[in-house]
Amino acid sequence: MAVLTGDFLCPKCGAKLRINERGKKSAQIDCPECGDQIEVKLSSTGKLIAFLPGERPSSGVRADEPLWERRKRDHFPIFLGGIVLLTLVLSGLWWIGAGGGSRNSPDTMDSPAKELAEKGDQIANAEKPKKPSEKDTSSSSSSVNGISESHAAKKVSGGDSVFVRNLKLLGQQVEIYRSQHDSFPPALCPSDGNVPSIEDRFSWLAGLDPALKKDHSLLPQWNLSWRDPLNDRFVRRRRKELLNPSIRLQVSPDHYPASNIVGIAGVGHDAPRLPANDPRAGIFGIDRTTKVTDVTDGLSNTMLAAGITGKVSSWADGSASFRPFVLEPYINGPDGFGSGQKNGMPVLMADGSVRFLNKETEPTIIRRMAAMADALPLDASVPGEPGSKNIVLESAAKQSEKNIDPKRMDAPVSPPDDRKKVDESKKATTDENNLKADNSKEKNPPVEQTPSIDFEKSLSRKVLKFELIHPAPLESVLVELEAMIGVRIDFDQQQIGADDDIRRFKVGFSKRNVSFRELLTELLKPASLRYEISKDRIVIRKKE
Repeated sequence: MAVLTGDFLCPKCGAKLRINERGKKSAQIDCPECGDQIEVKLSSTGKLIAFLPGERPSSGVRADEPLWERRKRDHFPIFLGGIVLLTLVLSGLWWIGAGGGSRNSPDTMDSPAKELAEKGDQIANAEKPKKPSEKDTSSSSSSVNGISESHAAKKVSGGDSVFVRNLKLLGQQVEIYRSQHDSFPPALCPSDGNVPSIEDRFSWLAGLDPALKKDHSLLPQWNLSWRDPLNDRFVRRRRKELLNPSIRLQVSPDHYPASNIVGIAGVGHDAPRLPANDPRAGIFGIDRTTKVTDVTDGLSNTMLAAGITGKVSSWADGSASFRPFVLEPYINGPDGFGSGQKNGMPVLMADGSVRFLNKETEPTIIRRMAAMADALPLDASVPGEPGSKNIVLESAAKQSEKNIDPKRMDAPVSPPDDRKKVDESKKATTDENNLKADNSKEKNPPVEQTPSIDFEKSLSRKVLKFELIHPAPLESVLVELEAMIGVRIDFDQQQIGADDDIRRFKVGFSKRNVSFRELLTELLKPASLRYEISKDRIVIRKKE
């Protein structure tokens, strides 16, 4: 079934809009900003294209095309004609002033354009110089290790392009923090000691929220739990810059607006609690701050953040805002890392660049990118793993101790002397027992169950303020409300089909201090609609 969902720009006023249509490949909506009618459809490549009625779809605005790009494209023919006319006039004046004298040869006349073209080719083809102490970071999309710059990666959908932009925006925010503090933001926002539990601490994503600089009334109570009702106005907001339009899971199991981005904590279950100088440690750790000098592998070689498709949590939840690489396969595997693409995922590096890791990337390369001080190159032919030989590299595909690939482990160290035989024997027994326990977990991996939904609790929560400045289509408002409530909202397909005009019924009102139940009822009343509770969602139906 076709799904028409995602963000796009109004071709008339440039307003950023969102659509969520099921069972349709095209739709007509009215822009809530300028009021003009817009046609939105899926292109052959799966991208959203928005255009005005009467325009050819190919001339519409792509979901990832800024308005200034469209204007530049539309006005380019006029601009080019003006340049040609101006050139002819200036050439005539020069001819008269020179008295018909000798001219430069065509090669001389064309030399500036030729130099620019050659310079552009050099920039496009040039590789960044590599330092001998740094890992191999080739920007070629055909890298043998499966690593490529984001601009060289194959584009698969407009949603992924939006997500890449979100990663880059986050990288810019981290860069601003890094330039001011000479360190990366701590995984858990500092508190004055009144918040003892890690689960109650604010995340690094909350500390970097750009909205805090624009609206000081959003400033949370950092000394309280992020779940405290006094912080609801801050944490209940949906932050589009932390979401991936390709992933529908954008609400946490406890019904908070979620993040599809997490920080990288390193390699192994215990990585978040390792000191900064440990070879398995990543940039984000518990109760430590990572300085720029701690990233000895190089900022361009170390992973800062990546997308997730599962196990999402509130963007304000500090304990869930970072995670290590534990189980293979790392991309679209049990750890939950991914971007909705089958062939790989983009990742944000510590220098602010975005790279694309395809699914064929060697696991050892991903582990080395996740570790910030392992002193190992990004070359799979070079043996070695971040950390000591006692690290168990878990794999969902390798379910027994016999199947663990010895090539993925560090080279054996020299045998212990006689004075340490007893201690080493105890340690070996402990490691063997731990390994068997880990393998037992892999043979029977836990099944992630969909949490039961407490509709009464979800709909009873209070909204301090809900305001629609401009009337907007009902279905668009319901999409936003769905994210706020944390429960899926669908139209009854038998009563209200995809082409039913009631979906685009304009609604606009302002409410304060009301429950979601009251808000939903008031929203549906002008359209003569009602809602019913289904097994796992809210269904919108017509009043009988």
